Amino acid sequence: MTSNEHLKERENRAMTRTGIYTGVGIHLVVLVALLLLLIPFRQSDASTVIEDLFYQLDSNHDEHLQPAEAAQLPGLKAAFSQLDKDNSKTLDLGEFKQLKQLRS
Repeated sequence: MTSNEHLKERENRAMTRTGIYTGVGIHLVVLVALLLLLIPFRQSDASTVIEDLFYQLDSNHDEHLQPAEAAQLPGLKAAFSQLDKDNSKTLDLGEFKQLKQLRS
């Protein structure tokens, strides 16, 4: 194998690992969301979990959830327009926190 072939093989393995880790990250977000819906938290604990979930979903780190980012969480895509109070087509953290009230 040439050095170029070795380099390409290493890049392919790195990309595969990155894809696997990204998939695991998305599954982790969904699991946390499901736990949030099933486990009763104290108010402060729930708020922290909601904020953590928001920042996990915010893949471009602009502190707003785009519809594509919100689609990672089952049920959020359907509730997106209800939560988007200012009709900005994005959700900020305050709007996202209202998700808990929608399920009540």
